[in-house]
Amino acid sequence: MKNLITSQSQEDLQLIVKCPNADTFKKCKEKSKEYMCSVDGCECGCLILFKFDTQDELERFKINTGTDSTLRKVEVDDNGTIKIIDKNEGNADAESWSIAEDFPSGTYTNEVIVYFIDTGANKEYWDESPFNYNEPKAPKGVSESYGYNFTNPKDITGDYDDDNGHGTFGVRHVTEHLPKGANIKIVPLKVFDKQGNATLFSLVAALHYAIDNKANIINISAGYSGKSNKILEDAIKKCNEEGIFIITSAGNEGKNLDGAEQRQFPAVYGKGRIKTITETGIAQKQAFSETTTVISVAALNEERADLHTDSNYGKESITLAGYGQKISGYNHEAKVVYSGTSVATFAVTRALAIEMAKKHEHDYKEVWEDFKASSLEDFEKGTEQKTITGKRLNGKLKKNMVIDAKKRRKNNFTIWLLLLPLFSAFKSVVYPDKHPLSKRPR
Repeated sequence: MKNLITSQSQEDLQLIVKCPNADTFKKCKEKSKEYMCSVDGCECGCLILFKFDTQDELERFKINTGTDSTLRKVEVDDNGTIKIIDKNEGNADAESWSIAEDFPSGTYTNEVIVYFIDTGANKEYWDESPFNYNEPKAPKGVSESYGYNFTNPKDITGDYDDDNGHGTFGVRHVTEHLPKGANIKIVPLKVFDKQGNATLFSLVAALHYAIDNKANIINISAGYSGKSNKILEDAIKKCNEEGIFIITSAGNEGKNLDGAEQRQFPAVYGKGRIKTITETGIAQKQAFSETTTVISVAALNEERADLHTDSNYGKESITLAGYGQKISGYNHEAKVVYSGTSVATFAVTRALAIEMAKKHEHDYKEVWEDFKASSLEDFEKGTEQKTITGKRLNGKLKKNMVIDAKKRRKNNFTIWLLLLPLFSAFKSVVYPDKHPLSKRPR
């Protein structure tokens, strides 16, 4: 593979190395002994994380990638932080909306496999879900599970339990109120920690696992601002080649991503073009397909006539918009209300999975055209300039009744007073004798 060197954070002193094959992977790990660094190798067998002790050692490694016969075969780029994108609006007492869709008659029995790269899922709940998927091959040395933990890619486990709530909200939003008999299966991959942080190394490792294990859709409700990462780009390209959809969040900074200095990744890959470096080092834009499989999602406001003020947008960067304002659901602990482009991404993932469940063939270009026709509608005039397609999700929502805490307590007390006579009557029928058994007349 062609060599690629990019700038590196002065603080982290970390580089991700992507190897083209198992032999190079092994040789590259052996090469690490020549440097003052530690090495984490992902069980996917193609990614290595180099953690250097000094800047000098990092620079020496980068120089040698252009001269060393082994290192010339690898690709190198930064390791950085990526964050989940959401806004918790509060508990179930907050004003909110929920799904209210009636599905047309028809069959939705074609299998669709959705991977959630997120904070995992509530394991106790998800292990019993009819939508879990028990066929993906477990990573080497890991017991079979309905999901996997990639927070430490050199030590992948089957403990995907969610300690943040974001991932649980997502998988439950996608799987609740589905058409009868919908054959949609979900695999939660825990990449983000309790604080919602992860590394690009973990993200790319999880991406490769999903690609290698029959993914049709990969949900990434997360992102980072900055520059493009070549190794992440390669994973996105592979999804495009395999016809795997990636649904990802636009971000919640309220900015136009077209031409912005700090762009949102992987959202901006929704335009179908990514930045590459030629052998001579000249940067150029190069289309990798007429149609990209990346769908980047902005968030609608409550009226759905425009985008939410916090949502990022871009006529050349963001694909479409979904409902994402005050949506009711469940995290790992309780019923909650979320807002943001993460929620909008969950909604689009759900709608696309339903569309794919209707088809025997999963050619992504045909699916995309059918999805646009059945699940999207045009924005009102003026707003269409904020996304590539000028379209929004047409899903139906219902507004949930809100009762403040004081009124709820009053209502509960009133209900108790009304039920008290019935309870007393029930007690007298079940327990008619108030005397001790020993004193009962004979």
